[in-house]
Amino acid sequence: MSVADTYFDEWIAERYERLWPELFAPDLIDPAGSEVGEEFVEDGGGPAHGHR
Repeated sequence: MSVADTYFDEWIAERYERLWPELFAPDLIDPAGSEVGEEFVEDGGGPAHGHR
């Protein structure tokens, strides 16, 4: 599938938060953000600490 086949055009990009507000619900975002943050810290903090 090419980018043109995805139908994620400018109209969708401008409106997807209003069309699918559940994707931005704190109960969905907060746990994912916490997990990513914990992994970042456990791995030494990213590129400045020798990661690529």
